[in-house]
Amino acid sequence: MYRRKKSQKIFDGVDDPRRTYLLRLSLREHPSAKKLRQHLGNTSQDVSSDAAQLLANLAKLINSKKILEMGCSNGYNPLILALVLPSDGKLIAHVREAEDVSYARGLWKEAGVESKMEVKVKSEEQTLGNNPARVTFYFRLGGDVFPDTRHTIVNH
Repeated sequence: MYRRKKSQKIFDGVDDPRRTYLLRLSLREHPSAKKLRQHLGNTSQDVSSDAAQLLANLAKLINSKKILEMGCSNGYNPLILALVLPSDGKLIAHVREAEDVSYARGLWKEAGVESKMEVKVKSEEQTLGNNPARVTFYFRLGGDVFPDTRHTIVNH
C-alpha cells in the first residue's frame, strides 16, 4: 500500500490547478456564503470554505441541534453551520469586541438562518466558564492560547 511521506504535499499551494479542480467539483456553497466569502476577499476569514463544509457535514452527521461557535471573526463559519441545523436548532456565536459580523448578519437573514443565530460578545474564558453543558463534538482551529483560538462546540 502506498503512503505519502509526511513532508510530501498533496497540492503545490492554493493556486494549484488540481486543488481548484477538486474544490470546483466537490464544494457545495450556499449563495449567501459565497457572497460573504467574496466580500471578505483576502482578509481574515474564519476557515477555508472546504474546511467549513467538512465541519458542517460532521455537525449534520451527528444531528446537531445546538452549536457554540467561539471566535467567529467574520461570520462565515456560523453561516455554514447554521445552514445544516434543523429548524428548531440554535447556534450561539461568541465574538470578541473587535470582530465585525454586521455584513454577515444581512447574509444570515438572506439565507434564512437569522432566527437560529445568537451573537454574544464574550471572551472564550467567560464562555467556557459559564457553559458546563455536555459537549458531544468539539472542534478547535488555531493556536494553543485562548485569544488566538477558534472553537466550535456542537451539542445535540
